[in-house]
Amino acid sequence: PESLTGQIFNARLRLNDAIRESNNPEYDQLRDSLLDKLHHHVATMEKGNFLVRRHLPTVDYFSDRTNWNNLNQLPSSSSALGSPSRPPYQGGGQSRIETPLNSPLTQGGLGGIQTLASLPNGLPKENEGSKRFDLLCLKIQLAILKKSRDFIQLRDKVRDLLDRLEEKQTIPMVKQQLPLIEEVREETWWSDVTPSQIESLRVSLRDLIKFIDKKEQNIIVYTNFEDELGEIVEVDVPSQQTGFSREQYHKKVKTYIKNNEDHITIAKLKRNVSLTEADLTALEEMLFTAEEIGGRDRFFEMYGQDISLKLFIRKIVGLDRNAAKEAFSKYLQVTNFSANQIRFVETIIDYLTQNGVMDPGLLYEPPFTDLHYEGLDGVFNEDDADLIITTVRSFNETVDEGFGSVA
Repeated sequence: PESLTGQIFNARLRLNDAIRESNNPEYDQLRDSLLDKLHHHVATMEKGNFLVRRHLPTVDYFSDRTNWNNLNQLPSSSSALGSPSRPPYQGGGQSRIETPLNSPLTQGGLGGIQTLASLPNGLPKENEGSKRFDLLCLKIQLAILKKSRDFIQLRDKVRDLLDRLEEKQTIPMVKQQLPLIEEVREETWWSDVTPSQIESLRVSLRDLIKFIDKKEQNIIVYTNFEDELGEIVEVDVPSQQTGFSREQYHKKVKTYIKNNEDHITIAKLKRNVSLTEADLTALEEMLFTAEEIGGRDRFFEMYGQDISLKLFIRKIVGLDRNAAKEAFSKYLQVTNFSANQIRFVETIIDYLTQNGVMDPGLLYEPPFTDLHYEGLDGVFNEDDADLIITTVRSFNETVDEGFGSVA
């Protein structure tokens, strides 16, 4: 398979060709940058390498930056159809040099240049995630110019990636780019987006990708990446892209629910108050008429028909800390219990506040076993241990969560 560096080289070639076909002077600066990078790739090649020597005439020719401007003379799909072509590309004001009839460009065309992608080069080693982000952006730029249907899927890969990056906002470099990250995650940013805007995004964020956990990068960017764009087919692409991303949908639903914690039914779930049938009806009405949810059918398609709305929402909003403290108030009295016992109960409260429900079996695992190797049974007597388990289960039962019993 083609190396990542080779994929990037050839993607830049294709994007350069697409810009040329677009006949849009707005992209000249972007094209200059592409040609600079292509030139640098070739110029770093060690000409003494036996693989490079086999292509030495082509390498020598394209080691001269000026010769890259002559790519404008290659036939394109638009010129083949008789469309008017732009004047010879000047490459940032440089004078155009006529291409000799025996030059590698004339003899080999674009295919001859693509053979350079696989040759050894002296480019500095870079973070793999950053390079894959480069390739993703190149494919998006190409999809924009070609009006490819792959744009939506590629766009959503970027948005999913930025969701992960936003979680790293404690890192100063990421925090500095938060306004941009938040803006790009919104669908409106992608309406009528241009290749130049994508390039600006790439430059701003590529060095931050390394902060995303490698496993999460694999899920979002690497999987099936090489064949993602596929064959370019011209289709009518609306100016307002309306793609669908499962990851984005889950995030949108979670945000909507957290933003509506003061809704009477959600507030009851958070405070561990049992819901009536009327409460459930009101909850469904609120959820399934919200634009963010997209209706009952979409919600159950994404989460399954057997999902418990009460449990689903409790896990998102957590449990009210005061409700948890009230239930365990007996064990928070300094006069009756040791500091270790109080800390054990406070850890339970912390967990419930964050997660909404709790499997009693966790009381025999870390961090509870950090307080005593036997967990709950090592900290409390049998009667108190049973009462604590019963209290934990009471929070679960309110939202129909039936964890297994503790032996």
